[in-house]
Amino acid sequence: MIKVILNEIKEIRLCWDWARAIIPSKYVRKLEFTGLKNELPKSGYECDYVFLKIDLEFLKNNNYYTGNSLDYYRKNNIPYDSEETIYESLENFNVWDIEIIYKDNTRTLLNLPYKPKSDAWSKNLWEQHHEQDNILKMLWITPNMTKEMRKGKIYESKSN
Repeated sequence: MIKVILNEIKEIRLCWDWARAIIPSKYVRKLEFTGLKNELPKSGYECDYVFLKIDLEFLKNNNYYTGNSLDYYRKNNIPYDSEETIYESLENFNVWDIEIIYKDNTRTLLNLPYKPKSDAWSKNLWEQHHEQDNILKMLWITPNMTKEMRKGKIYESKSN
């Protein structure tokens, strides 16, 4: 299991439907994952387990960006262009991937486990949300990884 060292990251980005929700590291409480490292450089991991804890108040009081020109928006101080908060959107959309941006501007992409109920736009059966003590806990896990965790077989992986 790879546990992301939070003081080494600048932010994470939750990505869905060409939307990007930027979560500064001070609002991320925990991020850990397991998965296979992709062969292509800088392509990240194909994950079978991701666990994320985020400050709920931040999600309820901030919006997200749409489109793929996130760096342009930020460089030019263009405000969020969504009407919904990040929290509202997380209730309605599946997160496709998480991008980790480190303080040295390197990046790691986590491709999340995905099993739709019927089609690509339906509920992801492997994405779970739980609120507790002003924290949103998000979990993506495959049935095989669930079995491995129950057996106590979690492997230690090297982080990049």
